[in-house]
Amino acid sequence: MSGIQEQVVAITGASSEVGEAAARLLAGRGAKVMLGALGIGRLYALAHEIVEAGGSAHYQALDVTQPKSMQCFIDEATEVFGRVDVIVHVASPAPAIHSRESKRDCRHIAISSGASPGAIVLAIEGH
Repeated sequence: MSGIQEQVVAITGASSEVGEAAARLLAGRGAKVMLGALGIGRLYALAHEIVEAGGSAHYQALDVTQPKSMQCFIDEATEVFGRVDVIVHVASPAPAIHSRESKRDCRHIAISSGASPGAIVLAIEGH
């Protein structure tokens, strides 16, 4: 039995390439994965793929820039799997930044990127 087997892993940004790879790897090693991201279609396909391969996966839309969304994501994971053991935070609201991007856009990216880990901690705190 590996150390991750039967652990419940919540993955933010699960529709990104890195998030998908993490989900496949962890589910393949026996983890139960909770997938969250804005790309709900990709989450559905990934969860279906994991379940078809014999793994355990559930998904929910997630916007890491919104603390309420993060809370709902963790609540759903807890309801479905009974707990959350590990969080893999891959999500980032930051697109590639080009030198001509406005200061306002850069400020939003910095604030929301910094707020995401705090929202995760607050969401998991009550569980």
